[in-house]
Amino acid sequence: MRVCMTFFTALLIGSGGPLFAQGSAPDLVSAIELEMSRSAVSDVRRADLNLDGLEEALLLHSEGCDGPACPWTLISAYPDGSGWGPVAAGYGARTELVETDPSGQVISSDGVIMAWDGASLKPYFDLLALSADRRASASEARLIGGLMSEKFRPLSTRVYEFDPYESGEVWKLFLRDVSGMTAEGLTRFHLLGPDDRVHHSGDSDGRPWIYADRDAAGEIMRVVSLTRSGLLVESVR
Repeated sequence: MRVCMTFFTALLIGSGGPLFAQGSAPDLVSAIELEMSRSAVSDVRRADLNLDGLEEALLLHSEGCDGPACPWTLISAYPDGSGWGPVAAGYGARTELVETDPSGQVISSDGVIMAWDGASLKPYFDLLALSADRRASASEARLIGGLMSEKFRPLSTRVYEFDPYESGEVWKLFLRDVSGMTAEGLTRFHLLGPDDRVHHSGDSDGRPWIYADRDAAGEIMRVVSLTRSGLLVESVR
């Protein structure tokens, strides 16, 4: 069951221009102050996310919230050297900086982990990171084809298997090769649950990223699709 269409969207900076057309500041402190003058901020967390010797700032906002999920903004130097300002933004009920091994920090927002590389914010180390994909078997191609009322060929369908909650129940992610791409060049994918039902379908530039999380209703998956306008995060049970 898809819980919601868009749980969180991180908007990525384009080719060096200020996000949201908000202009730029000469340094990090000035950029933080400028952002705080526009929206109430409950906390500011600073770290050198891409290990270039310059700190970035994660601003947690206290207004514009949707239930427990509140906006956050990432402040960094612009890649083209034009100044400092917002480079990414999103919503989350639990957003924080998390240390990585052996060094560095990443952003974690409601189970979704993202890394800033100095130019864009990208998903980081998900449930599929250690899973090798394989070609679908003939029976799997027939199953997913019947569920989607489409023809899937085993040799042009990739499959990832994973156990998101470490419960022994295996989920499968099906991806179409070139024949399954959309007009925009995105890859169509389908998420098959252990009950042999399709729980979610979507389009992504490359494979989607999948994270396990827990909310007030229980265990939940966050499916991150890379779209032309940024990261689209959808919640799936």
